[in-house]
Amino acid sequence: MLPMQKERSLTDIPDGEVDEVVNDFQSEGAKTTKELQPNGNWTVRAIFFNPDEFQKNMSSSSRS
Repeated sequence: MLPMQKERSLTDIPDGEVDEVVNDFQSEGAKTTKELQPNGNWTVRAIFFNPDEFQKNMSSSSRS
């Protein structure tokens, strides 16, 4: 069974703030991507895996 995940997206992030947003998401354990929008701003997507669900799945699979 795969771990649960949640995705968050933020749009219209100015160029001067995009790295801070990415670093904030990554500091919370997210895998991030960023995409330049036609208007020069950025979209940042962050995928968070639920570590509790992941641990539960790993524990149950190790007992099999």
